[in-house]
Amino acid sequence: MVLPFVGLEVLAVAAAFICYGRHALDYERIALQGGSMRVERREGRRSTDFSFETAWVRVEIVGCAAEAGRRVRVDLVSKGQRVEVGRYLVDEQRAALGRELRGALGAVARQGA
Repeated sequence: MVLPFVGLEVLAVAAAFICYGRHALDYERIALQGGSMRVERREGRRSTDFSFETAWVRVEIVGCAAEAGRRVRVDLVSKGQRVEVGRYLVDEQRAALGRELRGALGAVARQGA
């Protein structure tokens, strides 16, 4: 009677490892070079790239990390395109990322002016 339950446990552990393995290498990269910002994202087997012109991109921070239960969301918006960034970070780090991106875009704008 024990053997069927051991088999179920082994199947459950194997399923957990498979799910973990599919997303263990997920990442999100943000590169700011010259007049362009590039967001590269990999989720499982799917890879997507987004490009923005720094002169037109806007950083929107929605929510507040200090408010309990509210999720902070950071979006890059430009010409009708909206991309959420920082999805693998906790709320405080996500808010800090948004502020840092705003500062970096402001520095690029000042250099270009």
